[in-house]
Amino acid sequence: MTLSRREFLRVLGVSAAVGTSSAIPLAPSQAVVPPALNDVVRARALHTAAIRDLPSPEAPIIDQFWEDEIFEIQAVEGRWLRSSKGFVSASDVQPMVTPVQSVVSEQKSPVWAEVIAASAPVRQWSADNAPSVAKIGHGGVMRIMDRLTPQAGNPAWVGIADEHHHLVGWSRAELWSAIDWRDQRDLDLMVVRETGRAVLVRSGQALIQVDAALGPQAAPGVYPITRILPGQTQQVAGVKRYGVPYVQESGNVLCLGGVYWHNRVGAIDQGMHLQLPVHIARAWFGRLRRVTIL
Repeated sequence: MTLSRREFLRVLGVSAAVGTSSAIPLAPSQAVVPPALNDVVRARALHTAAIRDLPSPEAPIIDQFWEDEIFEIQAVEGRWLRSSKGFVSASDVQPMVTPVQSVVSEQKSPVWAEVIAASAPVRQWSADNAPSVAKIGHGGVMRIMDRLTPQAGNPAWVGIADEHHHLVGWSRAELWSAIDWRDQRDLDLMVVRETGRAVLVRSGQALIQVDAALGPQAAPGVYPITRILPGQTQQVAGVKRYGVPYVQESGNVLCLGGVYWHNRVGAIDQGMHLQLPVHIARAWFGRLRRVTIL
C-alpha cells in the first residue's frame, strides 16, 4: 500500500519545513540504501569558497578553499560544513563518496566509468599540456573507449566518449574508475514542489528524505521510469555538460540524475527536472519504478 498525499505530507512535515533549510544529505540510514552513502566524510570546493569562523554568512572570513580542494568534513550544522579550518557553506562544496577503484584496463574497454578525483580534465590528446576540451567533476560518468598503456614513465590515458560512443578527448586513467550497477526497479520516489524535498518509498514505507533541486518545468504527476543511462551529455543555456551521472528518465517528460557542478539542493535550478547530489543519485540508479511529484 502506497502513502496517500496526506500521509506523505505528514511524513515530510511540510508545515514545519516551509521557510527553513534542511541538513545536507550526508549520512542516510544504513537500512535504506547502499552502505557507500555512509562513507561521505570528504568534500571538494566547487569554486573558491570562503571559510568563516561561525556557520553564518555574516561571520568573518578567516580563510578559503581553492577550486577542487578536498577537505575532511568534521560536522554538519544546517547548511554549513565544519572543516579543520572553519565553516563553509554547503552550497559551495560537493560531498564526495570515493569507491574502491576499479582500474579501467584495455580488456574492459569500452566501459562506463566515473570520476573518482576532485575533477578530471579532458584534453584533445594524451598530454597534460594539450588543449582542454572539458572538465568533469567528481562523480561524473563517461564511456571509456580506449586506453593507452603507459610507457617510459608516462601516465596511462583513456579515451573519453559520450553516450553515443563519440570520442570527446583524453584523460588520465587514474582519475577514473569503472562502474557496475543492477536494474531492479524496486523503489518509488515522491517529491513535494513546495519544499523541494524527496522521499524514497518501498512498499508504502518512507525510507529516507533528502533535498532535491526541482526544475520549474517539472509538473505534478506520476512518471514511470522507462530508461536509465549511466552518463549523459546535456546542454543548458548554451553550456554543454558532459558526464551528467546516473540519469533516469520517464519518456521525454521527466529526467533526474546527479549534479557535480552545484550543490544547491532544495532550490530550483536549470537543467534536469529533478537534480540530486551525486552520491544519492548513484545509490538510487536503476532502483526507481516511478516518480510522483505533488
